Order: sequence, then structure tokens, then C-alpha cells
Amino acid sequence: MASPKASLPGLIRVVVLFLAMATHSTSLTAQQVSPLATLPITVSNVTALLQRVQAANPFDLETNSTGRILSVTLRQDLATDDTLTLITNLGSLRRLVIMPNRRGNLTTRGISALSSLTNLVSLHLSCSGNLPEGVFREICNLTQIRCLALYGARPPESEYSGITNLQNLVQLNVTYCTNFGDRQLSLITNLPNLRSIEVWADALSAHATNLLARMNTLTNIATKPNYR
Repeated sequence: MASPKASLPGLIRVVVLFLAMATHSTSLTAQQVSPLATLPITVSNVTALLQRVQAANPFDLETNSTGRILSVTLRQDLATDDTLTLITNLGSLRRLVIMPNRRGNLTTRGISALSSLTNLVSLHLSCSGNLPEGVFREICNLTQIRCLALYGARPPESEYSGITNLQNLVQLNVTYCTNFGDRQLSLITNLPNLRSIEVWADALSAHATNLLARMNTLTNIATKPNYR
């Protein structure tokens, strides 16, 4: 069972394992590290990032019984292209939660870096605003994803069509994405492995669930349309 309370030395050992080919292995405290935006990918810098994540919230790091990192949550100033690049060295990572601020620190560069995380199967994105152009398009290129959640993270409407690339998707949650309506829901019918869909308070009509009627794979459907 995953544990969010792994000791910091244990986390450092895990990082060293994943970066065994790095030339430097000296760990630094978060206070000793220069701003993350300027950091190269080294053992020290990845370790410092994990220290900052755990300092923000101990439950933002989860490990398995052997200390391998399974889940990371990146909040606010830690949710940037540079930090996403750093965590691509955590090969055991299975779940990633990204909660960026509104200053535009997340772009296609950071999301595209996640393609190297072959064990990553769950991605949650929460930003309470519009996603920068191209970000959701890059998310839809992460074809290994099995669980995708958007919480107030609104892509440009034209980019929703890319969701049909996620042929391994099993679970989809869309909350407070005001431009997700019937047309976007109809795209979901092209996902053959989808088992669960939850769409809340979005631009759906009263008859939206009829669009899903022919999907025999679904075992959970939960929608709350905006009736207008």
C-alpha cells in the first residue's frame, strides 16, 4: 500500500537509484538550491525538489513498501515546466497531480517531457482557469494514461478532439470545465476501454447521457448538466 510518510533519507535513496548515471550525487537542502527554473537535471536538484514537495504537504509524496515513489503532487510555484522535467527521472511514478498557478508557468514543454514516464497512468490537472494553448493537446499524446481528471482546467475548445488519442483511458473526470458540452462528450464514445466517466457542472444538455448509451464498456456514469 502506498505511504505518504516515507522518510526523507529514503526518498533520497530512491532518487539516487533512478539517477545512477548522474555524475553528482550530493544532496542539497531546499534552502541551498538556486531557483528551480535554472536547474539542470542532477541527483541533487531532483532531491531538492522532492524536499520542497514534502515540505509543502507530506501527503504530496506517496511511496510503496520499498520506498519507490508512486505519486507526486506539484502545487502552485512547484508546478512548472522545469519541475516536470526533473520528475521525469522518477521512473516508478504512476500518478501525477499538477496544480499550477495562473502565471503561465506550465506550457507544452513540461507536459511533453512526461512522455518518458512509461509507468505514469494517472494524471490530474487542476488550475481553475484556461489552460495555455497546446497543453491539453500534449496531454492527449500521453497515450499510456488510464485515468485523466480535469478540475477547472479548461483547454481551448478545439483541443478536446485530441482525447480520442487516449485509447487506454479507463476513467475520465471533468469538473467545472465550462466549455465541455455535448459535442465534447460525443468524442468519448471513441474510447473503447473507458469504464467510468464523471462530468459535473459543465455545458451539457439535459439529454447528454443519451450520447453514451451505445458504450457497453461503461460501468459508472455520473453527470450534472447545467440546464439552461
